[in-house]
Amino acid sequence: MSAMMKRGSVALMLGVVLCSGLFANDNIMDTYFEGDELNRRIRTYIVNVSNLIPDSTTLQNVWSCPPGTLFGIGVNGSITLLERKLASSVLDGVEGFGGNHLDLSQFPEAIPFLPGLAFDMRVGVKRMDVGFTGMWLDENILADNVGTTFLGDGSHFSYRAFGLDLRYALVQESKDSPLVPAVTLQGGYYFTWMGFGISAGDTEKVSVDFRNDSILLAVQVSKNLPIITPFLGMKAIFSKTDSGFIWETHRPVMVKGEPYPDGVRYKSGGTDGDYYSYFQVYGGLGIDFLFEHLITVGGAYNVMTNHFGINLAARLVFNF
Repeated sequence: MSAMMKRGSVALMLGVVLCSGLFANDNIMDTYFEGDELNRRIRTYIVNVSNLIPDSTTLQNVWSCPPGTLFGIGVNGSITLLERKLASSVLDGVEGFGGNHLDLSQFPEAIPFLPGLAFDMRVGVKRMDVGFTGMWLDENILADNVGTTFLGDGSHFSYRAFGLDLRYALVQESKDSPLVPAVTLQGGYYFTWMGFGISAGDTEKVSVDFRNDSILLAVQVSKNLPIITPFLGMKAIFSKTDSGFIWETHRPVMVKGEPYPDGVRYKSGGTDGDYYSYFQVYGGLGIDFLFEHLITVGGAYNVMTNHFGINLAARLVFNF
C-alpha cells in the first residue's frame, strides 16, 4: 500500500463522527486486535440504547387535551438524552485520536441522544379516545432536514415505531367546578424497530439491530386555562428489547483466543432481552393559537435511568 493510499485511508477514518477510533490507523494495520473487546463494547452500547428506546418512543403521542368528542392530527418531534455521565464516554475515541488506541475495538459504548419524529392522530367520543402514532426516521431524513447523519459519515440509521393507546377521562372538567382539573387514565402499546450501521468502504463495518415492545400505563392531570393547558402525569413503562449485531473486518483479529489472520465476519445471533420496568414523570403545556391545543411542549424524566426527554408537537384539534 503506497504512502498516499495510507494517508487517504486515515483521512476517511477522520470523517466518521462518534466512531472515531472505530477503524485502525496505518501503524497497527498488520497487528491483531481483540474482537472480544469489540463485542463487549457493542453489548454495552446495546444496553444503553435499549434503555433509551422506551423513553424515546413513549414521548410520542402525548396530548395536553383530555379525552372528549374530538378529532386531532399532527406531527411530534422529540429528543431523548442519555445520562450525562454515560454520554461523555462517546468522546473517549476523540480524546484518543492522537494516541495508540484507534482500532475497531474503540466502538462507542454509548450515544448522547435519540431523535424522534412521528405523526399521530386521536379520535374520541365523550370520555374516551383512541390514539395512533407512527415514526419513520433514517439518516437521509435527518441529513435533509437537520443537516446531520446522526452517527456521522458512513453511518446508517433507521428508526421505525408504531403505537396505539386508549385514554379514559376519570374526571372531566366542569363549568360548575372550575377549580377541578381533568384526570385521564391511559394505556398503550408501542412497537419499535431500530438499526444502526457504520462502515468504511466494503472492508470494515458494524451493524446493530433492535426490536422493542413497550406497554405503558399513565395517569395525567390537565387544566384548560386561557391560552394554555398545563398538564402533569406519571407513566409506568414495561419494556423488552431484543437485539443482534454483526461486524466484519479484513484485518487480523482475535476472537475468543482464536486468531483470524485474514479477518472475520462475526454474527452474534439474536438475543432475547429481559423485561424491565421504568417510571417516568412528564408534563408540559398545550398552547392555543387559532386552534385549541395547536402546540404541545413537554418534557419527561425517567427516574430509573436518569434519562431526560423533550418533545414539541404541532396539531390541529377539533372538539365537537
